[in-house]
Amino acid sequence: MMKAKTIAIELAANEVVEIQLIRKPVEVVPITAQQKKPEKRFYQLGWFVEYTGIPQNSAYQLTSKNLVPHIKRGRRLFFEKTLIDK
Repeated sequence: MMKAKTIAIELAANEVVEIQLIRKPVEVVPITAQQKKPEKRFYQLGWFVEYTGIPQNSAYQLTSKNLVPHIKRGRRLFFEKTLIDK
């Protein structure tokens, strides 16, 4: 065991506070892949085609008819995974 160090700090006239510094070994916990990266919320067309198995041309047709929930930013299509799962 290591010894604790005591530090005295003067705050104001006649006031002294003591702080003990205690050194303890730190437990190392491995980080899993899920903890490193949070899951994305929006995915692009390539993901949608791979995830659903719908051909790319059909995906464009479904989005143009608003049959699939999507967001269009400029010329790119984005899909929210939770809505596609529903």
